[in-house]
Amino acid sequence: MLCGDPPIDWTRVETRDDIAPFLGFRDEHYASVVRYDVLALRRKASLIMGSGHFQRREGKPGMIEQQMIQAFVKPYVILPGSDIVGTFDDLDARFEQQRGPWLMEMKGSWLAGLPRWQESPVIGYPAMAALKTKLGTWEQTADAYLYLGSRGKLTQGGEVFDLEGTPYGDELRRRWKIIFPKPPEALPKSDGKERPLFQRMAPAAPTLPRVPVPN
Repeated sequence: MLCGDPPIDWTRVETRDDIAPFLGFRDEHYASVVRYDVLALRRKASLIMGSGHFQRREGKPGMIEQQMIQAFVKPYVILPGSDIVGTFDDLDARFEQQRGPWLMEMKGSWLAGLPRWQESPVIGYPAMAALKTKLGTWEQTADAYLYLGSRGKLTQGGEVFDLEGTPYGDELRRRWKIIFPKPPEALPKSDGKERPLFQRMAPAAPTLPRVPVPN
């Protein structure tokens, strides 16, 4: 097992300037680990990272896949997700024709023609706003799709934990203060209950009327 994030020594980090040289090159470092510790040794690997790092844009590979191609290796990209094809309420019943989880190649299947939306950065996840702009199709995003299950059945949670007052929680809070201008106030906490993975977004506030400008 190899780690892909830049090797930041957090014991020496006190300000954001200390990590600035690493933040803009996470994908490049990840790709270099694969090149030197996998490909150069004639090995194979299953690469795991957030879907946004691997999803192709209008058929164009991202940074990590580009680096692999330049090393004369063609990655096989698999993206996971649900039956959501747009906003929270846009579901496609064809996903449930076969009980998940299942894996299907994009090319030559009904998945290929599903539209990808600008408002939905990652396929299979709910859009962040009302759908307006199409940006190609699902076939242009990956080689295959890993269907995890329907939107209503996917959950998160299930384990009880509370980071408040723990050494890990204290270090996490310290790092948040360094990374974020406005760090979160509360540490992660769970009562052990399972909750839906996806939530319906609150409707946008209505546009306020223009205030007339006096002549």
